[in-house]
Amino acid sequence: MAYLFLLILSLTYPKVGYASSPQPQVIGWIEKVHLVDHNVVLHAKIDTGSDGVSLHCQCKYFQRDGKTWVRFELDKEDRRILVEAKVKRFVNIRKHEGKIQKRPIIEMLLCLGEQQAKVDVNLVDRQGFNYAMLVGRSFLAGRFLVDTEKTLLTTLHCVTVK
Repeated sequence: MAYLFLLILSLTYPKVGYASSPQPQVIGWIEKVHLVDHNVVLHAKIDTGSDGVSLHCQCKYFQRDGKTWVRFELDKEDRRILVEAKVKRFVNIRKHEGKIQKRPIIEMLLCLGEQQAKVDVNLVDRQGFNYAMLVGRSFLAGRFLVDTEKTLLTTLHCVTVK
């Protein structure tokens, strides 16, 4: 009876193995990230200690059709691009010193190397930091392995940047 159960179990559940799944791409601790919706490329810090994706900006809130929206600017070479996005929700982020910071979450289409996905991005004032974007595990998991000794290992393949 036990053998019959194991036989049925082995036939019903899919086999999990590395041979059939694509290999994660190796990236460095700093990479170029393309914000596809706005055609902006930023250098981002890859942070496996962070769960989410954070983007530096100075937010201005406004209402549209009864919903909360945010307006901010992104730097693109010699000009600034105005971005308006609907706020999906707000999250409370616990800072290192224990303080709670309320941040808006928007959805963005993000490209890194050959991977592209819609991700939730929390907006925060990162002034004083070296990189405007921080990419965490929510985007990295299952897609990338991070080589902490290297930087800029990828080429953007998702969409042609003009």
